[in-house]
Amino acid sequence: MSRWGRALTGIHSPEQSLLRGAVMDLVQALRVGVELVGEARISRRLFYGFSYAGWLATMAQGITNRADLLAVGVPTFGWREGRRFFSLQGSGGEVNAYLARNPEAEEDVMRVLGYFDPVNVAQLIQSPTLIGWGRRDAIVPEQTVRAIADLLRCPHERYSFPISHTEEPLETLWEIFDQRVQRLALEGAPPEFGDKTPCHLIAEDAAPYNPLFPGIG
Repeated sequence: MSRWGRALTGIHSPEQSLLRGAVMDLVQALRVGVELVGEARISRRLFYGFSYAGWLATMAQGITNRADLLAVGVPTFGWREGRRFFSLQGSGGEVNAYLARNPEAEEDVMRVLGYFDPVNVAQLIQSPTLIGWGRRDAIVPEQTVRAIADLLRCPHERYSFPISHTEEPLETLWEIFDQRVQRLALEGAPPEFGDKTPCHLIAEDAAPYNPLFPGIG
């Protein structure tokens, strides 16, 4: 592991990058899971995750399209150029700190990160997709997630929450997102999925949990 952080481990080439290995591990995990459980016993496959795991899920689906549903909250590593300006903490902050000390490496680092930028695979995703972001987030800024969402060509729903990557009480509003994921995982996406509302703007006074769930989308 690089002392500069996970994203910079093996950053000198895409083949040696830790990020490449992480994506392929998830792809293999799904393949092995299907083999162990048996195709006939599987109703649907789901790639799901938040932040780093959300990035993994997005990349794996963009490369393989093996999942029937993709659900990601604040996926990181999107719009690598924008992250240089908007991301203050997390892996974006680590990249900025590294390049501040090693400015001569910027071209190579940005080139390698481009191989793992979700904006480059977003148009390839075919499955119904849920994607969410926080309007206030110093680690995975809203702009970098919207850059991914704006390139999706599949049926999808967008969710904008007040915050993400904090310990604040408003984080419980993300239960709305999780509940929607659970419903789609169990029932599948309806034919009209993604057609009604461009973006679900979750207000700060929204109810974080409704067991009856009124059925967004």
